[in-house]
Amino acid sequence: MNKKLLFEIGVEELPARFIPGAMRHMAERGEQLLSAARLRPQSVEVSATPRRLVLSATVSAMQP
Repeated sequence: MNKKLLFEIGVEELPARFIPGAMRHMAERGEQLLSAARLRPQSVEVSATPRRLVLSATVSAMQP
């Protein structure tokens, strides 16, 4: 059984040039950390605005 996970970070104001790198880093590290927690991440998606970074993933409801 899978569940949807939403992780959101609010920030003061990110310069526009930092957003693509922050999104890449959040996707990579988010997937690594979820895997390390044995939550088997699937369909990891990241979005961002100058004031918000959001990671959305489908993960297992329980650790194996």
